[in-house]
Amino acid sequence: MEVKQINSMTQVDAADWNRLSGDAYPFLRHEFLLALEQSGSVSKQTGWEPSHLLVMDEVELVAIMPLYLKQ
Repeated sequence: MEVKQINSMTQVDAADWNRLSGDAYPFLRHEFLLALEQSGSVSKQTGWEPSHLLVMDEVELVAIMPLYLKQ
């Protein structure tokens, strides 16, 4: 297994992320987190820098953790 850090939701497949995030909490969905980035709501300038963690088993995404570095 490998833990990978990404700085944008564009670096992870939406279907893979959403498979793990489920439907119960919409604020974890790929579309919502990407919209935060694209609107400028989260960025280095706002003090909320995306720093999401992915756990990969070979090429399969098996775990996710949305994280933000707060400045």
